[in-house]
Amino acid sequence: MAPGNFCKTISFNKSHFTLFTTGKPRDSATPEMLGVANSKGEIIAFIDDDCSVSTTWIHELVKAYTHENIAVVGGISHKGDSQDIYINDKHVWGCNMSFRASIFKRFRFDTGLKYSHYADETDLIGRIISHGYERVVAKKAVAKHYVEDAAYRKQVPLSAYLNYHYLSAKKGNLPGYYNYVIRNSLKHVALVEYGLNFKGKRKPRLRIWAEVCWKAVYYLYVLFLEIPLSATIRHAQEERLFNRGMRSGSLT
Repeated sequence: MAPGNFCKTISFNKSHFTLFTTGKPRDSATPEMLGVANSKGEIIAFIDDDCSVSTTWIHELVKAYTHENIAVVGGISHKGDSQDIYINDKHVWGCNMSFRASIFKRFRFDTGLKYSHYADETDLIGRIISHGYERVVAKKAVAKHYVEDAAYRKQVPLSAYLNYHYLSAKKGNLPGYYNYVIRNSLKHVALVEYGLNFKGKRKPRLRIWAEVCWKAVYYLYVLFLEIPLSATIRHAQEERLFNRGMRSGSLT
């Protein structure tokens, strides 16, 4: 059964289960923030649609919030039914994570990470930790991650690459960002685009030149204008939100 149909069935039969839909957002932050906005508990937990969890999963996450300064708790994710770790178990990943609900008075998932579904939790958790809060990994909060290819997850490699450029620009060192783009990124863009769209493919010469010109304009615009401008604006917005949240008091 497809995840969407499964959720519809559960929400119809279980009064405590509510389904919210977002269409097909380009980013992960939009559905994540929809969940945050409609949550009522003190702890908000996230899991991927291709994961299953142990019966004590929620209990183990909640139990790890032992003092006020802990804002993020994640669990361990295995590859399917094996005991192999899905991703590095020293960090918190989006397929098995939770937050104090009150932390969202000061922080938000960034909808500016729109070029793929990568790095949303990396960005948010990084900002939370950089402001002095703590992250904990609860070893007994276990999820099994049954990773399979899905149409909406297939990303052009450059899309994830652009998300990380956005994160770099958001740190505020724009001269360093532009230097990196000029020295490395343009070459990488050209090589990847060549491999994805032109290598080994027979296309009319005019069409190839039209595609090359369009992609060149697009990437120059995104890398030199859209990303640094939107990242700078978002960074300022995030700092204002944090300062406003600090005036509202403690996390608990």
